[in-house]
Amino acid sequence: MSYEILRRRRPSQPKPASAVPRSAKDAGSGFSVEPATDEESAYLNRIFSKVKLLVEWDEGSAPQYANAVTVDVSHSGCMAVVGAALPLHRRVRLVHSETGRKAEAEVVWRDHEAWDVGLELVKPDPSFWGLKF
Repeated sequence: MSYEILRRRRPSQPKPASAVPRSAKDAGSGFSVEPATDEESAYLNRIFSKVKLLVEWDEGSAPQYANAVTVDVSHSGCMAVVGAALPLHRRVRLVHSETGRKAEAEVVWRDHEAWDVGLELVKPDPSFWGLKF
């Protein structure tokens, strides 16, 4: 699925060659319709869903565990509330509580409160979530 983004152009910016007005109304509006970048497409292709997870990681020689629930999911990862303060770039294992499936992930974002984290799957697999995208 491809997405298009409506972007506002500054009057001094030339119109990109890829931006074709959808109608005469769009031509002088200061807006252009352009294909979404890969990063924008990943953001737009999110599903708000509460998936319960167990997050596992190794700290020293002791395995650590925390419960988590997703806020939204995408083919490449999720935003989740995790019951532990995970540092950025920590590699973790996600265990889907309903299916038992496991996936390796990395903490790529965390809120200043440290409970909200962005997790990116090491090997993106949309079927891991058990949802249709």
